[in-house]
Amino acid sequence: MNKFEPHLFAPTIRNLAAAEDILPSIMAWHRTGLKFAVITLVNIVGSSPRAVGSVMAVSSDGHSAGYLSGGCLEKAVVEEARMCIARGTNRLIRYSKDSPYFDIEIPCGSGIDVFIDQGIDIGLLTRLHMLSHQRQAVIHTTNLVTGSNDVQVTEDCDERTRLDCDIFRRVVRPALRVHLVGSGPSLAAVAHLLAAIGFGTEIACPDAATREDIHSIGLNCHALTDKAIERLQGDRWSAAILAFHEHDWEIPLLERLLDSDCFYIGVLGSKAVAERRVAELSQRGIAPYQLARLRAPVGLIKGAKSKLSFAVSVVAELVSAAKDHAIIE
Repeated sequence: MNKFEPHLFAPTIRNLAAAEDILPSIMAWHRTGLKFAVITLVNIVGSSPRAVGSVMAVSSDGHSAGYLSGGCLEKAVVEEARMCIARGTNRLIRYSKDSPYFDIEIPCGSGIDVFIDQGIDIGLLTRLHMLSHQRQAVIHTTNLVTGSNDVQVTEDCDERTRLDCDIFRRVVRPALRVHLVGSGPSLAAVAHLLAAIGFGTEIACPDAATREDIHSIGLNCHALTDKAIERLQGDRWSAAILAFHEHDWEIPLLERLLDSDCFYIGVLGSKAVAERRVAELSQRGIAPYQLARLRAPVGLIKGAKSKLSFAVSVVAELVSAAKDHAIIE
């Protein structure tokens, strides 16, 4: 080795999104014969660090995945879940405000109700994961009295997670996916940050140098061919980011993206470039309400010059838009 390459010595760090996904842990426990429970936040009185529908899982030997609070609740939940697993019974528990557990307080003073389900079927969880992977929104319904569970596909994009008497309906949407198209170090930096967070990506670049940079961080990157352009079929849980320094590619790509359901379309370029781009798209018949969907110049940090500040700027704007569209908490 002729030069110091610090990335070769860096520890492998699990991406942030992995902390939200309880299924891999459940599958690992199941394979080794461990029992488990799924714990769901079903009701909030006041405010809470996590949203209704947040989940965690606990194994019979005390391991856990996911989280329901800012860290003040998880230890108690693990102990309660292990007791439910041992007894073979489900339980609905109130914590903090109006709770019999006086020693467990949420700093905001709110009350939260969690449902511990030790009888949920591994097959149902696998089906839920499969449907989500197929880019379908599903409703996971749980009867808090009987413990019965069901999963159904929904086409209602306005459906919300909620508690109706004894029936809890949790909406599970496909994971956020980002179409990333362009070239240069800035695009590679955005790809790197998206990977660290754990967002799924579809990446296409016209030049071999950028593809090599992206491959070096363990991500797939396609050449920008007609077939790659056909992959730009964004659903309402998808975003798109275009980062070209030569803008000849942009117009046909944007025509396709503006005809999709992408909730976010960000485009690199100065204000002057953005104005010329809008004028050309308008001449091609793109309606003003569609053109208004473009985030250009892309990013929250105006005038970001380094690839680091550009990547943070773009991803911050993307995450803000995803939260506004109820795609992430």
